[in-house]
Amino acid sequence: MVTQQSIVLRVLLDSEKKEDIYRDIKISDTASFQNLGDAILNAFGFTGHEASSFVRVTRSWEPMANEDYDSMSDSDLPTMEIQQEMFVDDPKSPHMGNTLLNQVFNKVGSNILFTYDLLKNWRFLIVATEIIDEKQAQPEVILIHGEAPAEESKEIDFNFDNMAKNERSMASNDFDDDDDDEFADGWMDEYETDDY
Repeated sequence: MVTQQSIVLRVLLDSEKKEDIYRDIKISDTASFQNLGDAILNAFGFTGHEASSFVRVTRSWEPMANEDYDSMSDSDLPTMEIQQEMFVDDPKSPHMGNTLLNQVFNKVGSNILFTYDLLKNWRFLIVATEIIDEKQAQPEVILIHGEAPAEESKEIDFNFDNMAKNERSMASNDFDDDDDDEFADGWMDEYETDDY
């Protein structure tokens, strides 16, 4: 008999503020990525009215190439509505509503990227910090660090290269060096691959 587990996820907002802004969310491992996306947006006070997606990434936070994963047919997990528009002929393509967290977060240190609002490009780095053998009925914010900016505070990104990259859900392997630098100082250093 498989024991239901809960996962503690640290969700770090990519922000221009100097201090780290993150939330720790405890959630069932059988929740969907749609449940997680809703929990993240609620935790940061965002409306959830804009398009969003999850992108599977390597331990160095770069989007995975197709050959880098085996349990899902695509590195990108869009909302169900977007998936239906993009993959009309393939209703079984993975999306946020039909993919469970335990398909990605199967050990401490597992990670994924969440993007919200393709024009403003809000990004959240997510890593599993703990997996617990207990049920979790509803997502719960168990730690709040830093004040989240207002959703409308971010300007629309008129860099068309970035917009095109977002439209591809950042599924290429050509992150700019500047993107890597944004996270060089971050909290995720303690969750490097070799530790697990």
